[in-house]
Amino acid sequence: MQIHKRSKSESADLVLYGTCQYLCVRGAGKEKRESYKYFALILLSDFSMETLINSTVGLQTLVNSITEKTFQKQYSLTLDCAYLPVLSASGDCCTEPGLDTFFETIAEINEPTVYWFTIQSHHDSKQIYDRMLTARKTVHRRFPAQVEYRGASKTLYVGKVNSDLSSRMITHLGYDERPNQQGLQLFHWARKMGLKLELNCIVLKKELKDLIYFFEAQVSQELKPIIGKY
Repeated sequence: MQIHKRSKSESADLVLYGTCQYLCVRGAGKEKRESYKYFALILLSDFSMETLINSTVGLQTLVNSITEKTFQKQYSLTLDCAYLPVLSASGDCCTEPGLDTFFETIAEINEPTVYWFTIQSHHDSKQIYDRMLTARKTVHRRFPAQVEYRGASKTLYVGKVNSDLSSRMITHLGYDERPNQQGLQLFHWARKMGLKLELNCIVLKKELKDLIYFFEAQVSQELKPIIGKY
């Protein structure tokens, strides 16, 4: 494998990015952690450890700058899956009655965002987990990574986006025209059981997009969602 030789300044910038990502995905899967680790090790062959240390000063400054003002906006929106509409061939879920207000609210969110779905209905965690597991076998769409049942939780799922939350929600609701896009696919199993959720969002400043993995991992560790890895 050929390695492109970069200038020290270019490599320092890349290592800062790679190191930041590696540090911030410790809560993610082993494959992702190893890929960032390998990326950082390749770049280290180009320059000294001193350069790496100097390049991480920016990361430390960024982390130290985090305050309540870092989180620009917060949203909480009710989502009653029992009323998810059946779309016609030319239908648009974003304009359907009951979902139009939902999408109007999140349409303005185009910054890095951590979000999670809280369970509001009477359903217990195992019931929800089993229903989703059945759907995985019968619905020809891509679901989040399958994990063993981990116990009771009031949180269904924790996720993140760098921008365009609306598109991500279309996938989670199960209306994405591309069935290979990973998401909860709620229309295809949660609608029939009448699952009621609350979507909670925390919007970050754009300059913190490289820390989005860290925030997602921390929220997941705290809330322990039923679906998805953490």
